[in-house]
Amino acid sequence: MAVDRPDLRFYDLRHTGNTHAAVAGATLKELMDGHTTAAMAMRPQHVAEGRDIALAERMSGLVL
Repeated sequence: MAVDRPDLRFYDLRHTGNTHAAVAGATLKELMDGHTTAAMAMRPQHVAEGRDIALAERMSGLVL
């Protein structure tokens, strides 16, 4: 299938997919699929906006 987006690379799709998988709760081992090291699996990810707040709220719920 052709897409009229010369600025879009295959890497961009993998990059977006890994970020969404991480936000959905994928483990590091799952994110490493196709990568040889954890550093390589983490490189294409970005912090999702607001994710830090959501994590802080979940962590607060763990405190007794």
